[in-house]
Amino acid sequence: MGLIQTSGKIQVDSAPSGTTTFNAAANFTPGSTVFLNFTQWPNGGGVTGITVSGTPAVRDILNNGAGSSTNEIWRADNVAGGSTAVVFTMPAGTYLSGSIEERDDVGETPLDRTGTVLDQMYTITIN
Repeated sequence: MGLIQTSGKIQVDSAPSGTTTFNAAANFTPGSTVFLNFTQWPNGGGVTGITVSGTPAVRDILNNGAGSSTNEIWRADNVAGGSTAVVFTMPAGTYLSGSIEERDDVGETPLDRTGTVLDQMYTITIN
């Protein structure tokens, strides 16, 4: 099938303390993979965790951008489903802009590279 849904732009300007919740257009499908692609301007550390429909996401890519911004890709595999909630944990004052993409055609190694190397291009391999 491939792409199940995408959010378009998600954004928070000066996040409140603790967590910020974004909602997908529809409930996530059990067993799918969700990618969270975003740029943030952190205040005191930036995003420290994300859950998708209760399933923890892992950070695959961290790329330092211009100034104090970071560009990141997080991924949640085998999502529990049944909810639209994507919950970001980050310090108050963080600015974030990005998107949510849910897919059902991702293989076991969806990224060609992981880590924190600066100024590298990364691709997502869809099987």
